[in-house]
Amino acid sequence: MIPLEPLDRGAGNLPHQITRHLRGLIDAGRLTPGDPVPSTRALATDLGVSRGTVVAAYEQLMGEGYLATGRGGTRVNPDLPPTHVRRRAPAASIAKEARRRADLRPGIPNTEALTGTAWRAAWRQAAANPSRGYPVPGAPRLRELIAEHLRITRSVPAAPEDILVTSGARDGLRTLLSAVGAASVVAVEDPGYPSLRAVLRDHGHRVVPVPVDGEGMEIAALARVQPQVVLITPSHQYPLGAAMSAPRRHQLLDYAAERGVIVVEDDYDSELRYVGQPHPALAAVDTAGRVATLGSFSKTVTPGLGLGFVLMPQVLRADMRARATPASGMVQDAMTYFMEAEGLRHHLARMRREYKRRRDLFVEVFARERAEPMDGGLHAVVYLDDARAEESVVAECARRGLTVQALSEYWSSSQRSGIVLGIGAYGYSRTRELLGEVREVIRREGWIDPRAKVEGR
Repeated sequence: MIPLEPLDRGAGNLPHQITRHLRGLIDAGRLTPGDPVPSTRALATDLGVSRGTVVAAYEQLMGEGYLATGRGGTRVNPDLPPTHVRRRAPAASIAKEARRRADLRPGIPNTEALTGTAWRAAWRQAAANPSRGYPVPGAPRLRELIAEHLRITRSVPAAPEDILVTSGARDGLRTLLSAVGAASVVAVEDPGYPSLRAVLRDHGHRVVPVPVDGEGMEIAALARVQPQVVLITPSHQYPLGAAMSAPRRHQLLDYAAERGVIVVEDDYDSELRYVGQPHPALAAVDTAGRVATLGSFSKTVTPGLGLGFVLMPQVLRADMRARATPASGMVQDAMTYFMEAEGLRHHLARMRREYKRRRDLFVEVFARERAEPMDGGLHAVVYLDDARAEESVVAECARRGLTVQALSEYWSSSQRSGIVLGIGAYGYSRTRELLGEVREVIRREGWIDPRAKVEGR
């Protein structure tokens, strides 16, 4: 069906109205040379007019050269001269994408390693047995596998009935907050995800930044906020990388139990740790049932999968199920087969080795700068002298087609300057080349601190 405007029967000459509408769609580029148009019978039925009315309109357009008929039916004339089609100028965002040589924003994984036997086999198996979809809370077998994955990798004694399969971490967060209630007060880390704060505000919640120190979110400051929800990244604070200390974790859990607060643990890349042993998930030491854990396969596998999960707290389980929307059944099946074949486990082991090489490369390239490699994850931080330096470096990188993230954007009010670099998206050689170019920008722009060095953690 084509997007024709409703016919005005009071204006008369219905074939002329159809002709004018179709001609306008072709001239605007919404129908392009070679596009099929409905049969005269089908369009007559859609518009509620006689077939003869549509035949008259089509004949007029064929006479003008806009339409042509052939064995495949009626189409926009494939040989339509370019002067008849007004090409729309590309949107600014599309033009910007075309100029981008490399995306070095944080959190983008390397997906080249996914093209292995287990991954392809999982999708073939899912395609050979097309799913009719699964109701909330998701495919039973996948929930079993996710619960087992959490038990092994995060020390969480989860049961399948505690798992809600989602279309990603943001979908899981949206579902959880809708179960908590509209216009909730949500405490977030400062610094923290700027885009996530915007998402929370867009859904009508009041977002209150709470300072983070070397041990994690400051509980005294949190108590003054009196939130209904606390959103944190305890295993790998974003973007500075610190892990919440054990005493601070217990303080937070005690506070949540006393005040009836829900703690949302964003466990965004805890499986990707290269230095030391990973801390257990906060949910592993929660005895009051106040912690919800957000999980996603976007950084460990690929963002294009559009699949995640929530370990639901008992108090919200029924409300979350009532408000959730089902994730793609075929995607769930493919991930189920992938996990059953040990594909996820092997992939994570391989990528930990690969990303550690990228981390070591970052340390090597930025040995003279004030730079901070992470103990895990897909990014690193280079500190700069001030806001002017940050703006200059980000702008020059953009001019070269390199997209980097300004560190100041992660605070509710600008406090530290630098850039946050993704180190996972490209192969080793390409990553070396790109990091070297960013280092060249920093040094050429004159923001060198000769006393600075990497704090090799």
